[in-house]
Amino acid sequence: MDRKKITYLIIFVSFICLIFSVRGNINTYQDYIQSTGKTRALFGLSELKFSYRYYLGILSLIGFIISANYLRKKENRLLVSIAMLISILGIITSFFRIWKIFI
Repeated sequence: MDRKKITYLIIFVSFICLIFSVRGNINTYQDYIQSTGKTRALFGLSELKFSYRYYLGILSLIGFIISANYLRKKENRLLVSIAMLISILGIITSFFRIWKIFI
């Protein structure tokens, strides 16, 4: 595969990871709002069912590393920059608890 196709693949995979991790954050927020008392106090344990977000973050991280390598080699800068931006957003939504902002 040539580098342009790989960059498109990185954009696609990072975008899918971004969508699933945002959906996971929304589900986590909804579960937190519906919980009460002891469940809310120990919510970190019930949050483990959404741990698939970390795997999605790893995929976005791999895409970011490959994109950074392409940017260093001065490939198609606009396309690689878009891939890096989507990868960074995927990493942020995967590894950080964005749902706590809405509490």
